[in-house]
Amino acid sequence: TPEGIYFVVQRIGSGLEFLKYGNEAYTLNYPNPVDKLRKKTGYGIWIHGRGEPLTPLQTQGCVALNNDDLASIGGLLVPGTPVALTESFIQSQERGSKDAAVASLLEKRVQAWAKSWGQRSTAMFDFYDKEAYGLAQGEPFSRFQTQKERLFKQLPWIDNSIRDIRVLQGPGYWVTWFYQDYRAPNLSTSGVRRLYWVPDAKGDFKIVGMEWTPGMTTGTLLASAEPAFPPIETQP
Repeated sequence: TPEGIYFVVQRIGSGLEFLKYGNEAYTLNYPNPVDKLRKKTGYGIWIHGRGEPLTPLQTQGCVALNNDDLASIGGLLVPGTPVALTESFIQSQERGSKDAAVASLLEKRVQAWAKSWGQRSTAMFDFYDKEAYGLAQGEPFSRFQTQKERLFKQLPWIDNSIRDIRVLQGPGYWVTWFYQDYRAPNLSTSGVRRLYWVPDAKGDFKIVGMEWTPGMTTGTLLASAEPAFPPIETQP
């Protein structure tokens, strides 16, 4: 089972093999951009029920719960809900203070990133780790930059407003997500943007990956969800 910060994509409430998956399943967005950057394989990580008694290490990377237990929390697992998958965690006052400082810093960086985009400024590209972003997104950063620079020159204005910024720490990375309302002469769209941040050699946090879901709020999916895939085993 992969460790990290993931988000619920959709609920599957029918067509499941009962013994393996129980009454329902919730798909997650594994692999996220950091997983791809780290060259993890596999897909289809679910949180699902079980039609027979739970046995350790019986799933293929998924998280299995008793049907009644899953039903008791299913109302919380709406599309867009963050899920932290981890074997263990440490919580202390000192650590919490440091994490709070990083979270505050990333919130400010998100705001600055959005502002530079709205101003059609090339300063936007300084927020990215260009090499890592290319690996995580599966295309050269130069292509992304060229496309944005072309739009910056063509468009007379961009209104790029964001709100409801959320921040969570994963294993070796942080993820921020927020509601984004983008308006320009050629396009109007709203949804949830996720930015994945990793510190570089100097300790400066850079964006290594992005995800965009149009028609979504920070807790509820309004557009159609991604297709669900059957679980297969993941590898580091």
